[in-house]
Amino acid sequence: MRSSLNGGILSVALLLSFSVHSCPEPISVVALLPLNSEVSSFGTPFLDGMLSASVDDLDVTATDVSCEVDITYLDTTDESVSFVTQWYSALEMEPDYLIGPLLKHNQQQLIDMDRVELPTRESIGYWLYPGEFSKLTVSKLNSRKQDGSLPQLYQFSIGNNEKIRNVLSYGWEQGLHNISIILPNSEFGSGMAEEMRELWEEMGGVVLAESHYGERYSNFGKLVEDLLKVSDAEGALDGLFIFADEAHLQMIVPLLNYYGRSEPVFSVSAPLADGLSESERLDLNSIIYPQQPSLVGEYRVDDLLLQIENIGFDMVNLIREEKFGELQQGEFYQGRAGEYVVEGERLERELCMVQQQRSKRVVLQCPSLER
Repeated sequence: MRSSLNGGILSVALLLSFSVHSCPEPISVVALLPLNSEVSSFGTPFLDGMLSASVDDLDVTATDVSCEVDITYLDTTDESVSFVTQWYSALEMEPDYLIGPLLKHNQQQLIDMDRVELPTRESIGYWLYPGEFSKLTVSKLNSRKQDGSLPQLYQFSIGNNEKIRNVLSYGWEQGLHNISIILPNSEFGSGMAEEMRELWEEMGGVVLAESHYGERYSNFGKLVEDLLKVSDAEGALDGLFIFADEAHLQMIVPLLNYYGRSEPVFSVSAPLADGLSESERLDLNSIIYPQQPSLVGEYRVDDLLLQIENIGFDMVNLIREEKFGELQQGEFYQGRAGEYVVEGERLERELCMVQQQRSKRVVLQCPSLER
């Protein structure tokens, strides 16, 4: 491995062996990442995952060849240079793969442009974007040399979006139709409620009611009671979906029992049962939640930074094994962070579904175990 620092741009070249059809020259990757932990905690673990991908994690055969992957990462939290300048610097490098930006306010800067101009695919092969392309106006750079198609665009998620999609899809597969949701009383919670409602209604379901809890735990019982009353007035409630901190997750099942309810509870976030007493684990009993395959039964299951590191690890393996063409043809790739599939311009991850049963975590469904 070799690295250099020049003008806020860090470059690392990794010599990696893996099975590919041909590898005539290095694969170049440019990643726009927030590396100042005081601004964002996401960038460093994502980069750590990218750099930790090694030959030891691959099935090496006699037909494997050595390929060099050049990873250049630009720190989007570097205040000495604007993000727009970094964006155009990344384009000028003409990498095979462009990743990022990770931060939402940097994505908003792209959205605020009249249009995001990209070189053709002959200059940049793929853009892996952790946002929504539907909010961008993408076009080719205005140049006489720009003859050809745009880079292949794939959007992916490093946050809760995939968890939401997986837990809602599983609930739908279990026959749920009418649901209610409980989320934090914040801008974040409002955004998540909008996303959950939109996805559930696209599936054909109905969101009967939603409630947003505040910081006072003493008010949570009344909030749940009122939510159940509204839900019952609107229709037959099939299940509850919640995103909450540990304390609120430990309250929801006992409250439902207190009100004589038996609806299943689905959590976007995983309950951290490690270190809890037996009685505290019982408070989490029956909650269903999504989990990355590599974390099943081995780690604190909702270690967000470890999950992001796994995604960075998988991205490098997808790139160096040249899997995107196969994914586009309907194949799948089993990674640490999930089973990757392509749906249109979306690089989606299929997660395991796990249920807390007393002191154990029981896997209900997992793509990696079903193949």
